Amino acid sequence: MANRTNILLLAFGLGCMPADPPEDTDRTGPSSTALTFDINQTRAPMAIDPAILASRAFTQSPMWDREVNAGLLPPVSDRLPPNPRVIIPFKEIGTYGGRIRRAITGDIVQVPATMKAKDEGLLTFSHPMGDSIEPNLAERWEFKDGGRELYVYIREGIRWSDGHPFTADDVLFFYNDLLFDDDGRPLDRSVIPSAYQVGGKPIELEKVDDLTLKFSADKPMGRILYGLASHDIFALPLHVYGKWHPRHNPNATYEEFRQRATRAQFLYTEGNPTLAAWRPVQWVRGQRVVYERNPYYWKVDTAGNQLPYVDNLEFTVIPEKQVILLKFMNGELDLFGRYSQIDMFQTLKQAERETGNFTVHLSGPTPAQVFYLNWDAPDPMVRQAFRNRDVRVAMSIGLNREEISQLLFYGFMVPAGHSFYPPSPFYSEKHFKRNSEYDPDRARDLLEGAGYRDTDGDGVREFPDGSPFEFTMDIVSAGGTRDITELVT
Repeated sequence: MANRTNILLLAFGLGCMPADPPEDTDRTGPSSTALTFDINQTRAPMAIDPAILASRAFTQSPMWDREVNAGLLPPVSDRLPPNPRVIIPFKEIGTYGGRIRRAITGDIVQVPATMKAKDEGLLTFSHPMGDSIEPNLAERWEFKDGGRELYVYIREGIRWSDGHPFTADDVLFFYNDLLFDDDGRPLDRSVIPSAYQVGGKPIELEKVDDLTLKFSADKPMGRILYGLASHDIFALPLHVYGKWHPRHNPNATYEEFRQRATRAQFLYTEGNPTLAAWRPVQWVRGQRVVYERNPYYWKVDTAGNQLPYVDNLEFTVIPEKQVILLKFMNGELDLFGRYSQIDMFQTLKQAERETGNFTVHLSGPTPAQVFYLNWDAPDPMVRQAFRNRDVRVAMSIGLNREEISQLLFYGFMVPAGHSFYPPSPFYSEKHFKRNSEYDPDRARDLLEGAGYRDTDGDGVREFPDGSPFEFTMDIVSAGGTRDITELVT
């Protein structure tokens, strides 16, 4: 593709410890630091013409014209559901064709990198900021009995990429026969998501009819919508995978089912049906994963064009991030976002100015590094100190976040404490900024008042027993954590 894009995640704050309970519940509106996206700036229609839906006058990619004309594929009007999901394009109505070439550092270990381009949940977070939950495979949902029951209504007429209808049975198969079946759950799902449990008990799921699901629990299900909108698989094609599960085929074995039902096997294996925009057509292990458009994809843009616009996605396995960077700048990749790092910014901006072959965008906000203090540290002296609020505040205001921002983040980092950040509905500027100012004098006073003093003048404060006030920091070496740690220690 001629137009290529690099996206750098904008660091948003540097917290030091979990915040104390808020003194009040007042919340302010988004601050000037909040990054927003205004869909009203798009040049595409803001809504689809009802006449297009009524007449089924949809448009398909030219890629399918030959198969439709030969009778090998139904017309696009028959492939789309009665009420397709309508997507407003971010900028304008797109053009069919082309491919997007991306890199992943591994195929099996980097399943999330491909999943985020292909996941389709019953619900979804709004794009691009994720500040609300919207219908997706499901058209609507409703809570009953004080949140103890949730009814989810699946969009009628959705089909898997092989043309087979998608129904509640596919969701129940995944939920009951994989996720909550200890024998059937693959190794890559060792932990059941907490969103599907209430009080340590599994949330019950039952089929009301082919297009209606009922979730129920003995207490309100506070996080279930979050789970249903998260980036993960939540349905498995029963018409394909049922033959490998002992509950549906007495000749099947759990061992084979677990091997076939991992995320990687499901997402990468050629011919596997999908509900996503692209279906897998090639997997060369350790080298490449290739997808082509799904002829039965159930979304359209506001002009009535069946999505997606792009014909193919290609993921090439490149283990080293610096090699990914070089291949992107050399024009061998079209999109570089997941593995970009802030220390690449200057190199990318210079290449952008010199070549004009790609555009660098800053994306965000995203949470930055946070230092978590272990309130149950094995050392009783460390544990006592970390449980002292004055010590925690002193450690926070003793961090020069502005210096860290200038030295490591090119001034893009927004100093903050550890709290909800924009665009979370729980965001409060007051709590977001709490104890994030740099005030070394006050930090010293707080430590003195808490009894942690330098009594022998060696520049190191002591615990009450006279031993040095010291503790171990466990860090990962990715994302600038090592550099930040070196600055603050």
